Amino acid sequence: MNFAREKYENAREGKRVSRIDKDSALQFWAWLNLISWTGVRPPNGTVKKNLFRWDDIRYTRDGGRILVRKDKTDYNAPILERAYDYLDFLRDFQVKRGLEDCEWMFAHTSSKAGYWEKGDPILSFKKQWEYMLKALDLWLPWGTPQSEKLVPYAMRGFHITMSLREGIDARKLAKSLGTSVRMIDQTYDDFQTEAEMDELTRRAGIAEIGKVKWDENGYPILRE
Repeated sequence: MNFAREKYENAREGKRVSRIDKDSALQFWAWLNLISWTGVRPPNGTVKKNLFRWDDIRYTRDGGRILVRKDKTDYNAPILERAYDYLDFLRDFQVKRGLEDCEWMFAHTSSKAGYWEKGDPILSFKKQWEYMLKALDLWLPWGTPQSEKLVPYAMRGFHITMSLREGIDARKLAKSLGTSVRMIDQTYDDFQTEAEMDELTRRAGIAEIGKVKWDENGYPILRE
C-alpha cells in the first residue's frame, strides 16, 4: 500500500510524467485499498462483466454499502466503512476528469489511439502489479507455480484473515464472500494456539489445585 501511494505521489510531483501515468498510479493505489477492505475476488480483465461497476453497489437502510458480485459465484460482500472514502474519492476523481456518467469504477481518463477510449474500463492492473513486485524484490520468474507467487488474489486472503482475527464468524464471512467455511479454514485461517491462549483457557473446567500437600505415604492430598 505504501509503495503504491508513494509511486503516485512521486508521479504527481514529476514534471515529465504524463497525466495518463499519474491517473493510472492513483487508481492502482485506490484499487488495492478497495479490494483489501471488501475481500471480493479481483477481476483479471478477461471477463468484462466481472469488472467493478458503480451499479454493483447497494445501499442499506442505515447507510451501509454492499458490493454485489457475480463472478465465480454470486455473493453480496459488505464493504467495510473504512473503504467508503476510496469509493467517494473515485467518484469525485471521475467527475473532475469529465466522466460523470461513467459506469465503471476504474476507467481510462483519456483516450489512447488504437487501445482504448476515454471512459473505457481499465481491464486490469497487471503491469502495475508486476512493476511493484519487481521494485520490492518480490517478483518470481515466469514458470513459477501460481501457488508460490504473490498475486492480486492475495488481497482477498488478507481481508479474510484480518476478519477472522477480529472475531468475524467464519460461516457468515464465507456466505458474504461466496466461498465455504472449509475453504476459509484450509486456506486463509492462520490460527495459532499461542495467540489464542487467553480465550482457549478462559473456560477450562479444571479446578485450581493450589499448593499441593502430601500424606505420609507420598500421595498428594487433593482436598482437605
